[in-house]
Amino acid sequence: MIWLGAGVLSLILLLFALNAVAHASRQQIVRAFIALSLVLLGIAGLLLAITGKLALAFPLLGSAGVGLLKLRALARLFSARASWDATAAPSGRTSQVRSLWLLMVMDHDSGHMEGEILMGRFEGRLLSQLTSEELLDLHQDIAGHDEDSLRLLEAWLDREHGTDWRRNAHHTDKPQGSPSPTSDMNAEEARAILGVDENADADAIHKAHRSLMKKLHPDQGGNTYFAAKLNQAKDVLLNERPS
Repeated sequence: MIWLGAGVLSLILLLFALNAVAHASRQQIVRAFIALSLVLLGIAGLLLAITGKLALAFPLLGSAGVGLLKLRALARLFSARASWDATAAPSGRTSQVRSLWLLMVMDHDSGHMEGEILMGRFEGRLLSQLTSEELLDLHQDIAGHDEDSLRLLEAWLDREHGTDWRRNAHHTDKPQGSPSPTSDMNAEEARAILGVDENADADAIHKAHRSLMKKLHPDQGGNTYFAAKLNQAKDVLLNERPS
């Protein structure tokens, strides 16, 4: 009877999982699969303990408990992998802009831009996976905490959704628009933004800058924040080179 009840419970959990999969993102599917596996492992351990098979039960219960504690880290790992798969360019060339809250990646070939959320309640998710209301919630979360992250998010929203989102933004006390980046930039960050390696000469730096400007300039659907980042990256790398 105990095993029959466990089978029914497992079937119910499976049906709920299948229903969730039909409406879930890739990352949510991965998390649900990991969680379901750990729950089933725990159920099996409990049943073995009830039937007196403690030598088998304790390892299963211990594994399930540790797995549940580590679930967040496991989900974060798969989220990072999914983010890379979603943003990596076919040619391998990408540009990256990182702030405290966001990692923005642009495909050089297509100009497609995607952002991964690095902290907060939406940590591990991609910007494109958030609903309009969740994006506004994220904007509210970042406001007042990190200026660069806020401007980076606003620049992405302007690029992907136009400027209409600003009318519904929870915070209107901050100046609108996209001012110049506020943080210093080192050579490694500059190379990531332009998508060049450490051996890039001045010609390669100028070429990468011109190519990306065509995609990120405000006149091309870009944003003054992105343009300022590109200009800053170019200046950092050119000034780094010996005269």
